[in-house]
Amino acid sequence: MVWFNVFLFAMGLGIVILGGLALLGSILRSKE
Repeated sequence: MVWFNVFLFAMGLGIVILGGLALLGSILRSKE
């Protein structure tokens, strides 16, 4: 079951990274 926890962790981390990039992109776009 360890691989399942690793998979959930990686998936959650990926969602956080994608969300952060989208947020950063929208902030940079609004500054221009």
